Amino acid sequence: MIPVPVVSGNIAAGNARIVDDSIMSWLFLPKEEFARRSSNLVAVQLFGRSMEPEISDRSVAVIDRNDRVVTSDAIFAIRDIDGGCTVKRVEVLDADHVALIPSNRSQFKVEFLKLEPGESVTDRIIGRVVWVGQSFIRGTEAAEDSPPYGRPDVGLAKDIPPPPPKNPEDSF
Repeated sequence: MIPVPVVSGNIAAGNARIVDDSIMSWLFLPKEEFARRSSNLVAVQLFGRSMEPEISDRSVAVIDRNDRVVTSDAIFAIRDIDGGCTVKRVEVLDADHVALIPSNRSQFKVEFLKLEPGESVTDRIIGRVVWVGQSFIRGTEAAEDSPPYGRPDVGLAKDIPPPPPKNPEDSF
């Protein structure tokens, strides 16, 4: 397994957010799948729906901070002019302009980023998204809080009476 730090804050799949590099916890990924990647991986939680269906709201993304070469099929974490971070496809329009392209184009617009004089798009790119996952714990907690599990009139498992004791004469 390869340990990947999960940093505090979160990154947007929508409007940009600030991400902190303080380590909150660790994510362990299979070595055979990630050994060829750099040792400069970081995980961060994503909020927003602009990259759905590829990346769901509240997913965890692993970003390779050494992979910043723009390709059309890749999704990148990128900083905006105010220092906020977002996850989008990146298209270089010219030496001064970049398009940030959401997957969910029916509900979200393409954003345009003007680079500062002498700045390259790679100066803004944090890294390439190389893995995305969702926590099963969070999904279970959400299910427990919603009907029918969260309904007070349905009852709880502890309210179901235990089965009657087995009769030893009925066993084989």
